[in-house]
Amino acid sequence: ERVQLHPTGFVDPNNPLASTKFLAPESLRAYGAILLNGQGKRFVNELGLRQYVTEHILAQADTVRDRPQSWMNKVLPENYQAAYLILTEEAVENFGRSTLNFYASKGFFIQAQGIRELAKELDVDEIQLDKMLEEYDQRYDNFGKTLFPCKFKNQETYWVALVTPVVHYTMGGLRMNTEASLLTAKDEVIKGLYGAGEVTGGVHGRNRLAGNSLLECVVYGRTAGGQAAVYAHQSEGL
Repeated sequence: ERVQLHPTGFVDPNNPLASTKFLAPESLRAYGAILLNGQGKRFVNELGLRQYVTEHILAQADTVRDRPQSWMNKVLPENYQAAYLILTEEAVENFGRSTLNFYASKGFFIQAQGIRELAKELDVDEIQLDKMLEEYDQRYDNFGKTLFPCKFKNQETYWVALVTPVVHYTMGGLRMNTEASLLTAKDEVIKGLYGAGEVTGGVHGRNRLAGNSLLECVVYGRTAGGQAAVYAHQSEGL
């Protein structure tokens, strides 16, 4: 009953409606990437919490699909909620070029040489885009951002990807106890039935903390396996 969304999953230009997507790591934004809407304008503090960034992407009325000459227009359905993720060469170096190249090899990125080509790829006004980047470099921000990892104006190369919110984790699931036994709706133990991971619910509360899903799998995976082995040995005929 609780679903966690991640704000940035890569949109594959060759299959934009794919049911699964590669995650665009938060570290891309931490190292300097910015998010732009269909008008080529920033609309959010890129370093905000996941839910905050997700809500702002989904709330954008100016979708990338609305720009008839934009890079992604011809492959996207109407009202597709997404944003452009823009990096400079400095941001690429900070993030790690080899890792970025992996995502580029999947077709998630294009490169624009200078502001004019970037404006053309986004199908937005070059002068307004340039002004917005200049204001960003001057740390003029309406969204509460206080960290500005790299400069954006007058860059030779811009890396451009399209991102959209994706389901990241489900906190709900089958009831369990601390021994990894699955429970009925009346919280009664179902003998011989154990669970771990996203099939179960209750471990993370309303929202999972980053990294804790793997910890849960290790802890309750071992617990469930151990309890299942004990049950098997204690059962008649086994």
